[in-house]
Amino acid sequence: MGLLTLISGFMIRYPAPNPPTTSNLQAHVQMDIESRQQIPSDIPEEIRDKYLFKSKLGSGSFSDAWEVEEISTMSRYCMKILSLKNCASHSDIISEFKYMQEISSKSPHVVKAYEYSVLDGKVFVLMELCPGGTLSEWIDLNRRFRLISEKRILHKLREISLAVIKCHECHIIHRDLKPDNIFLDNTRQIKLGDFGIARHLESSLSQTFCGTPPYMAPELYLLYQQKLKQKPIEGYGFQVDIWSLGCVLLEMSCEEGKSLSTMDKSLGSVALDNVMELNNIIDNCVPPDYTTVKRLLTRMLVPNPEDRISLQDIVIDGELLEKTSTAPHIKWYHLIS
Repeated sequence: MGLLTLISGFMIRYPAPNPPTTSNLQAHVQMDIESRQQIPSDIPEEIRDKYLFKSKLGSGSFSDAWEVEEISTMSRYCMKILSLKNCASHSDIISEFKYMQEISSKSPHVVKAYEYSVLDGKVFVLMELCPGGTLSEWIDLNRRFRLISEKRILHKLREISLAVIKCHECHIIHRDLKPDNIFLDNTRQIKLGDFGIARHLESSLSQTFCGTPPYMAPELYLLYQQKLKQKPIEGYGFQVDIWSLGCVLLEMSCEEGKSLSTMDKSLGSVALDNVMELNNIIDNCVPPDYTTVKRLLTRMLVPNPEDRISLQDIVIDGELLEKTSTAPHIKWYHLIS
């Protein structure tokens, strides 16, 4: 018997899945062998003997990320591989791993880090696999099909906020919140990742200029100007993450054809020069009926860090809770989201 599916009044019959055969299993093994042949030849045998390398997920300036399958359990993970020669600091890699372990133990919305090993001059970090891809990919796909409702945006915002709250409770400032560093699991739940430039921050302010320009807060640009002019440096605190999250919210809410990457100047730079221009950008990019998104943006994208809304106030916002209290009506095409 085949499988029957009813879509918009049409009955579609799918063939029943065939039981595994010897030839199918051989083909699967052959695919695994071919996949393993793609990996660099300098991967140590200790890693090759334990994991099958399924596919390359991406590459950064200093690392590669692979989907791997543990041979003994058939469990799938993401493995990040870094060369110690290209790493600015081995201690930074260890710190990132420890941050992820600490925060993910307290939040379901942070990528889990499982194992860390150093072999033959390389670092291997085993992490949770996020099959849903990045938030950036989610935005592009859903914007193309015009599926991003305000309810869905606010739902994502709340999950990201809950993850960042746990970071700050652990005295960790992320400093690089952006759609490319936010992932989705197989149920499309948010998973915050990439703590490469995160830092533990107690009472003192940070004075390091870092981040991704379109998502960087005004105080970071101010710090850069102070360094250039050799003026006293004020530093910055956890509020830079709230600004960056506001930029992520704006990116999710932008109408088709508009995004932070297409703007002439970053929002943080605009905010230092002209607050009215910043408000005009919000009005022009966000659909007029996204009233809750607009109101939250005007409270998150505030030049003075002390005046920004707190993450705790975002997650208990009355309108946000009202609009996300029930699951959105799912149509068949929402399955892509």
